[in-house]
Amino acid sequence: DMDRIRQALGESKINYLGYSYGTLLGALYASRYPDHVRAMVLDGAVDPTVSPEALLIQQAQGFDAGLERFFAWCDTKKACGFGDGNSAAAYHRLRDQVDANPIRTDGRTFGPTQLDLGIGSFLYAGADGYRTLGQGLAGLRDGDPSILLASADDYVGRKGDGHYDPSWGAFLAISCLDGPPAGTTADLEAMSARAAAAAPDFGASSVGLGLPCATWPTKPVFPQPAPVTAPGAPPIVVIGTRNDPFTPLAWAQGLATQLGTGHLVIGPGAQHTSFPQHDSCLDPKIVDYLTTNY
Repeated sequence: DMDRIRQALGESKINYLGYSYGTLLGALYASRYPDHVRAMVLDGAVDPTVSPEALLIQQAQGFDAGLERFFAWCDTKKACGFGDGNSAAAYHRLRDQVDANPIRTDGRTFGPTQLDLGIGSFLYAGADGYRTLGQGLAGLRDGDPSILLASADDYVGRKGDGHYDPSWGAFLAISCLDGPPAGTTADLEAMSARAAAAAPDFGASSVGLGLPCATWPTKPVFPQPAPVTAPGAPPIVVIGTRNDPFTPLAWAQGLATQLGTGHLVIGPGAQHTSFPQHDSCLDPKIVDYLTTNY
């Protein structure tokens, strides 16, 4: 499909900037059509050799680490407004309360699922999301989950009228059809316990997001993890953010090595993806590559 777009545009080669899942699409395109690539940047890279269980657990560990970085920020910033210097303890008390007694508000329920999704959505933004996350947790402590509920809704594409945009359904369909599969519901239940041990805050919920694929009726395109190589492609820039909560830096390192023509660039911060972030070191290098590498 991507190469049909190239043909329709009348271009002999493409310039490609892919983020997150888009890095897998780019890598597969370069593998299949190396002569059709002029320049390619893959930011927030996915490593196709990582097993489904390792992928879910490593993502959960990334979010756990992101939450710990938020706690460290919150404990030293008055602007946080949550936790009185021990935000981690305050958060876990609050989490236990929400688990035991979900909050009913405007005909909706705010429980552990909404809490995880709401916090995770803020962690995607790294430090830029900390202030609002602190406000959301302070509001939840005082009985008002509106900030975190809105964040959870944004994560899954829920609109104010209760309808959903196509993004979450598309995410599930594409993930399940791509594969590799994580296993049956029984496999995922066992995996959930292992994930919770490896990542106490986000492990179980991370595995839970994979449940629809356990009963998906169509076989996946990729039944097993496998490397993607692109011999004959021009140099491909693979960006990994040092503390990315969703696509760990190790994945970018892995993909850059597999491609054969990959060149790893490490971006600063704790957000998901790095370009552009107005970084005086990284941004000019990527712009120069995209505009002058012929």
